[in-house]
Amino acid sequence: MQKLRWLLEFRWLFLIALAASLTLVGPPAPAQALGVRSGHGTTVPAGETVRDDLVLAGNSITVDGVIDGDLYAFGETITVNGQINGDLISAGRLVIIRGKVGGNLRAAGQHLTIDGQASRSATVAAQMLSVGRGASIGGNLIAAGESIIHQGSIGKGLWAAGRDLRLLGSVGQEARLAVDRLTLGSASSIGGPLTYHSRNEAVIENGAKYGAIERIIPKHAGEIRREHRYGMPAELIAGIGVFILAKFLGFVLIGLVFQRLFPALWEEVGAEVEARPWRNALIGFLVLVAAPVGMVLSAITLVGLPLSLLAAGLYASIIYLGQMPLSYWLGRKILARTRLSGAHPGWVFALGALITAILTKIPFVGWFLGLVLVCLALGIPTALAERRLSGR
Repeated sequence: MQKLRWLLEFRWLFLIALAASLTLVGPPAPAQALGVRSGHGTTVPAGETVRDDLVLAGNSITVDGVIDGDLYAFGETITVNGQINGDLISAGRLVIIRGKVGGNLRAAGQHLTIDGQASRSATVAAQMLSVGRGASIGGNLIAAGESIIHQGSIGKGLWAAGRDLRLLGSVGQEARLAVDRLTLGSASSIGGPLTYHSRNEAVIENGAKYGAIERIIPKHAGEIRREHRYGMPAELIAGIGVFILAKFLGFVLIGLVFQRLFPALWEEVGAEVEARPWRNALIGFLVLVAAPVGMVLSAITLVGLPLSLLAAGLYASIIYLGQMPLSYWLGRKILARTRLSGAHPGWVFALGALITAILTKIPFVGWFLGLVLVCLALGIPTALAERRLSGR
């Protein structure tokens, strides 16, 4: 019962996080070529039209032109002034979106400003989130942040969690919030019911418009045993849960880009799993055991130390990236006999990654399944590389 009460205490945080993971992949879309640009200052200048999906990476990223596809942007400072006809997925320290996004918007950063248009839904997370007066979101807004200010327009519902939320704009449908402090400005408008979880009563200014309002007061720390049966504080458990979720979302996001860059490689990995699963697992086990020994022996010498460090990074990268096509193969096998057999590769990969994460957490057998997965992640690339080198 104590566990159930604790889960109810944090339920909106988990619901928002779950919704973010489900919307990360996005709806099925026709496959397009994928372009990649990187550098200290990466730009798509005004007047340029990119007719492919595009990945931008760099210290400073500026998009003033038109992207006729999806845009993946990763950098310290990201500014989007142009038009994105597909989805926008971005992560950086400072993210500013003033342009038009024809699909879904998914963004994360320390400081995130939205002052443009998103035709569909937006899933965002930031320490400081500002939805400006010029912002228009056609679907739902799912948001998490320490400080959230909404002054724009949301066509459907708002789901948000944060410490301080100031709602000064409009929400077309319901609003469900988990906050410490909530302010409804005089120009705010909520087209449906408002439900908020807070220990503090909302500040509602004259002129604010809303439907039925319900405040749910979280249980006081003294009313609930705030310790897990193993003595872990509830806040620590919540932090671990958020870290695990962020790790999973990062895995899916990197995998989506990886799959778009090397689709043929993913198909080769799937074929290897089908043809020689245990042989590849055995090869991977030998690499798993022998490679660290070789790196340690190499690190003994001054000349070999840099090479061993480089090898260690490559070793870890292969284990991490190698699990991605395996997750895709698993997702495809699961959906093969269903009506969703032709689903978008992103959905297939996300499903496989989720199933893999669950299977490896099963008591008693999860460690073995995880070991097999790591062995395949090492063995299949080794087998493919050996085959290419031998010319077979």
